[in-house]
Amino acid sequence: MHQRNTVILAGSGRSGTTWLGSILDTYEGADYFFEVEHFAGLDFDSPDLLRAKYPFIHFLNDSPAWIQRLEHGLLIAMRSMDVGRSLATRSLRIRYQFQPKTAAKNFNLFKSVRLLQVALRYPELKSKYGQQLRLAHLIRNPFAQFASTSKMKQRGKVNTANAFRGEIDLVLSTPRLSKYHALARSYRDSSWAEKSALIWWIANEMLVDQMDENKTIVVYEALTREPLVETSRIFDFLGWPLSAQTRDYIRETTDAKRSEGGQFSVHKSASDGLTSWTRDLTSEDYEKMSQLLRDCRLMRLWSEDELALRR
Repeated sequence: MHQRNTVILAGSGRSGTTWLGSILDTYEGADYFFEVEHFAGLDFDSPDLLRAKYPFIHFLNDSPAWIQRLEHGLLIAMRSMDVGRSLATRSLRIRYQFQPKTAAKNFNLFKSVRLLQVALRYPELKSKYGQQLRLAHLIRNPFAQFASTSKMKQRGKVNTANAFRGEIDLVLSTPRLSKYHALARSYRDSSWAEKSALIWWIANEMLVDQMDENKTIVVYEALTREPLVETSRIFDFLGWPLSAQTRDYIRETTDAKRSEGGQFSVHKSASDGLTSWTRDLTSEDYEKMSQLLRDCRLMRLWSEDELALRR
């Protein structure tokens, strides 16, 4: 494990990390770990990562595809029969859309939606991993991201009672984020649309400001418009060859008439995905977020037309 390179795909929730993560997972040399930070005791360098993902065959350096499928089926059966349910549930979540890979793995690929925490830890991660670390920072139009979160709330998938309050308290308790403290205090008890915009601003801007050769920024809208072009650029950054398997997967996931609406979506429609937020976001939330973000330089990543609320 320690000899593998580390790739972290980091973005805010509802920013497209599941889709991009599934694209990156088509590289045969990557072991994909889906949101391990949600499980106690697991981190990017935890010694038990392989055991968590492959609880029964982790000791095998190279395992045939049929053995990997057998283990996956066993985990599904354990969960359904409530036998070792917690272990099976954790492994299946970390695996996400698991596909057996028989090639030698030389990269650990992590998908994370705790963007603020990753941004705060980035100097430590660079010091720990050095040139073995690569980070892809995915950033999405904040209005579209919030509209997507709002739809999840309507389905009962998001609890907004204390949404973003913990992140704001983290900002206020972090001395090196002092330039944001006045803003955070003024919006600590505001609407969840405003708190969402505030944390979007702080987390993304903090990570952008730590730009170096080991990190690349991926704008979700650019990925949606030209998925093959952007994926090729990301693979070049990672030093990965772009395979026919990846090209086929991109065609498969971008051929939908409408973007998926599930909690973890991988099928996208460029024409629909880039504009649907304008139908889903209320004028009130749009105005509140616009007022807060009026001085945020990250908004220059999109044109005025892309950020306009059209009905």
